[in-house]
Amino acid sequence: MRELGFLSFVPNHGGTAGAAAALEDGLRLFETAESLGYGTGWVRGRHFEPFLTSPMTFFAAAAQRTSTIGFGTAVLGMRY
Repeated sequence: MRELGFLSFVPNHGGTAGAAAALEDGLRLFETAESLGYGTGWVRGRHFEPFLTSPMTFFAAAAQRTSTIGFGTAVLGMRY
């Protein structure tokens, strides 16, 4: 199943729970996906939308919690 990947919109806000809780949910998503056998996980960032502003920083945190899953991003945010 290593060929299987997923794309996620990891929010940078968590409503009443806050941004830290939203990012923690995203990290748990990658941990769970790896345990289920996914080979890659992708995140998407969009200009002026409430999603990740720095996918590479998120991947650094995810890499500390995972060991085999690959990471990818389809859009790198270009700021102003």
